[in-house]
Amino acid sequence: MVYNIGTKNGMNGNWGSPAAAQEVGDIEMGSGTPAHAAPIQTLYVKVDATPGTSSIYRNSDGSTTWAANSDD
Repeated sequence: MVYNIGTKNGMNGNWGSPAAAQEVGDIEMGSGTPAHAAPIQTLYVKVDATPGTSSIYRNSDGSTTWAANSDD
């Protein structure tokens, strides 16, 4: 299950709806590695991550491709 916990409007730094014609991603959280489609630049927090595994992913194509952020 994936929970959408907000969208940050990059134009004014406030949480809420993005300005017209502005592409911004969401922040989501859930269990397991993401494989679903999401807007580009969406961040996904993996709530069941264990030490040594990635816990944050970023959608890199606006579809189903997610890049794991390094925990280093």
